[in-house]
Amino acid sequence: MRPEREYRRMAIVALDFIQEKKTARGAGGYGATGA
Repeated sequence: MRPEREYRRMAIVALDFIQEKKTARGAGGYGATGA
């Protein structure tokens, strides 16, 4: 069993990856998502 912290980190990474994929066309990757 993993701590809630681990699940939250995985979720954040997944969301970050999705946002990066969506904005990679116009923005250019990390840092441009507003996070």
